[in-house]
Amino acid sequence: MMSHEKETWYANWFNDIYAHIYAHRDRLSANREAAFALTLLGGVPEGPVLDLCCGAGRHSHALAAAGCRVVGLDLSPWLLSEARSFVASPGGRLSLVRGDMRSLPFSRAFSGVFNFFTSFGYFDDEENREVLREIARVLLPGGFFLLDYMNAPAVIAGLVPCSERETELGKVVESRTYDPESRRIEKDLYVYRSEGEMEAYHESVRAYTCEEMLSLLSVVGLCPLSVYGTLDGAAYTEKSPRMVIFGRTCA
Repeated sequence: MMSHEKETWYANWFNDIYAHIYAHRDRLSANREAAFALTLLGGVPEGPVLDLCCGAGRHSHALAAAGCRVVGLDLSPWLLSEARSFVASPGGRLSLVRGDMRSLPFSRAFSGVFNFFTSFGYFDDEENREVLREIARVLLPGGFFLLDYMNAPAVIAGLVPCSERETELGKVVESRTYDPESRRIEKDLYVYRSEGEMEAYHESVRAYTCEEMLSLLSVVGLCPLSVYGTLDGAAYTEKSPRMVIFGRTCA
């Protein structure tokens, strides 16, 4: 059985070390990904959009710069602080809110919801379904959603059990496993700082297949329209690097 600390890994992980480890996910890539997302819509939507689990605000700022009215929500105070440290919101079109994606502090108000960079699957199956129910609840009739998730078959097939690298923080060691019983990908990350300190972090994400995701979405009233293998529109296969699902609320 997983310890409570590991079950709630997301409460402590999204900090300056996380930002450093994933620094390759930069503003330029966010600009490209936001542009692709808007092409699926045929342009900027009339109503506000929600960047669910906005992190440091890369996509929120890109969407706002493109003309969207954006609300960015995240659980991490540190990442929200980073998001606020960006240049001033383009045209005042961006607001940031701290909240939990399992219980969104909004009514039905959004033309669309974006969820980028595998910010789904953190919880048990029932709570993951609740996240999708919340997305459906806050969407206006006919509202769209875009879910950018890992492609589980490709990730599992290419899983590297252990790796290490030198960074500005010190040596970073990562161990990765797939648990076929829980169907979760587990990662333990150790940062050996140059001054001798060691910090340990954990990640655990449910590895849903494409078929499972399409079923989960349909059950909560979200109708998938297309699935892509990247955030530039490549066709989806089991070998794709990503699983990008676009759709709208069911009629």
